[in-house]
Amino acid sequence: MKQTLVKLEIEHVLGVKAVALPINGKSVSLIGKNEAGKTSIINALGIALGQIKDGNPTTNGERKGSVIAEFDDYIISKEWKNGKMNSWKVEGKNGSKELPPKELLDGFIDTISYRPDDFINRKAKERLAVLAKAVGYDLDEHNRRFQEIYNQRTDIGRDRKKTEGILDSLKRPSIDCPEKELSISTLLAELEGYKDKARERNSIDIDLQSAQRMVSDIDNEIAQLQTRLQELTAKRGIQKDKIEKLIVALNEHPNYDYNIESVNQKLTNIEKINAEVRAKAQYDKTKAEYEKYDFEYDRKTDELNGMKDGLSYKVSEAGLPDGFELIDDEIYINKVHFDKLSTFQKLDFAMKIGMRIKPTEGKPYTQILCMDVSQYDQDNRAKVLEIAEQNGYQVILEIAQIANGKAPSELAKSACFYIEDGSAELLEVTA
Repeated sequence: MKQTLVKLEIEHVLGVKAVALPINGKSVSLIGKNEAGKTSIINALGIALGQIKDGNPTTNGERKGSVIAEFDDYIISKEWKNGKMNSWKVEGKNGSKELPPKELLDGFIDTISYRPDDFINRKAKERLAVLAKAVGYDLDEHNRRFQEIYNQRTDIGRDRKKTEGILDSLKRPSIDCPEKELSISTLLAELEGYKDKARERNSIDIDLQSAQRMVSDIDNEIAQLQTRLQELTAKRGIQKDKIEKLIVALNEHPNYDYNIESVNQKLTNIEKINAEVRAKAQYDKTKAEYEKYDFEYDRKTDELNGMKDGLSYKVSEAGLPDGFELIDDEIYINKVHFDKLSTFQKLDFAMKIGMRIKPTEGKPYTQILCMDVSQYDQDNRAKVLEIAEQNGYQVILEIAQIANGKAPSELAKSACFYIEDGSAELLEVTA
């Protein structure tokens, strides 16, 4: 359940003499000169909530000191006597029993320990750490895993580059290079087989030519010897049948001249071919190794980019201002680097980061942001209070200036106090 700060009382702590600030759930403006006690009031609240290790915060020369912070449902009190903490209590207003402070106050200190003005002045990497915490992203684990993958990619890249150098030094094999080295005995056997088939074909061809000559002779005899027509016609028919069979046989035995020539060429160039086969095998092996490293390198690069995208997506889900981007771990709004933004844009973003910080689920919590706005102009101070009001937050502002009896009009949305010499005076706001 959300708890707003209703009242803050401090006595003899961190140089504050005695102040009682009736806040009633509003934002607070602490106005006064430097060293007047404004920061001490904020730190005293942090001590009461357990945010700041107190040691002995009692003002020098005082035997006792105390801080009482009253919230909607709880009163938190811390007291010191004789240089030591005497008591630290959390009491429920509804009559509930006293609660252990540590058990309750974790949710009270989450936002109060975050200062938007400090966020604005931090370096980019420090801003990123605060941003990741605000959206619940484990940046330490992210950085550890990122470095682990980066180192893996570096090792792979080293092997990839080495393999690439070897690959570049090797001659690229010709397109028609065989996959395996040739065998002389196999080629000789293949050659003899083709020669046998060629001889068989030549024999058939000779028989064919002989039969064809005989047919021609018979045709001449038929012309000359009409009387022997029947006998020669019969012989001619026989030979024609034989011719047809021989043609079929010849067609069944293809011409092996090309095969013989091919094997002869391979036998002539066998050492050259086999050397090229071995070179091709080395090239293919090296190429496959390079492609493996190249694939792994790209995969690790994608994994690194994915981790960066994961953090950016987690932050973008947080409902931060439109146009927010993380580029190389730097914050940009509408393509403008954070350091180039206007003062109000920086304030707006820094406050919304604080408003993203949530306590452990189910525990009471406060939504109080503390910040020094002395360096900001009237408009930006008014906008800070307006943003807090719109988002249900309280802000405690420090302003180093002289009040002259009244608070400036831009602070109308806050309870204004003039702090001087460790004391507080409630101020009216200028009309």
